[in-house]
Amino acid sequence: MAIHGNRAIVIPITGNVSKIYPFEFLIKSKYLFNESKGCCDQIQTVSTKRIIKNTETFQIQKWKHLIRL
Repeated sequence: MAIHGNRAIVIPITGNVSKIYPFEFLIKSKYLFNESKGCCDQIQTVSTKRIIKNTETFQIQKWKHLIRL
């Protein structure tokens, strides 16, 4: 993810590296837990406020789940 002002560029990644197409790129396990690939044709620009909101929502859901345990 790259942040430019109040916008962020997001590149989706997947762990399915059995076949890499010309519009995809390999991310070595040195940088992530497992080898992954990025999908250049799915690059999106997203508001940083949206990313923060979604992250906060995820954290709240995670804590609620842990409290129920």
